[in-house]
Amino acid sequence: MNTISGYVVSVEFTDTISQIKLSTELGDFYCVILENPKTVDYLTVGKSLKLIFKDADLILTKERIFKINSFEGEIKSITFGEIFSAINFQAKNYQFSTILSKYEAQDFKVNDKIYAYIKPTSIILEV
Repeated sequence: MNTISGYVVSVEFTDTISQIKLSTELGDFYCVILENPKTVDYLTVGKSLKLIFKDADLILTKERIFKINSFEGEIKSITFGEIFSAINFQAKNYQFSTILSKYEAQDFKVNDKIYAYIKPTSIILEV
């Protein structure tokens, strides 16, 4: 699992679905969860939270394609496998890992500058 520390900037909700804007050292992120400020107390502006997401939930590109939930990093290592490859990269003081198919990973090499994207529905919040 990958983790980024941040805090709540804003919360928009209807019924039991909320969109939360979070500020982190890597930029602003948006996440969608099945809770709202009436059902949980951690959805308050200023609350510190951790953004957690699976290795397989990161999309890597060489150019910034997405305006939200993306950040720049640098590839530190690649381990090629028969089907999947593991890529480790750094963004500021954070270390991340992702799993790509071996064909996707062939487009990258160590020291490449990359952009990572996380879908808003792939982020889990931890108090």
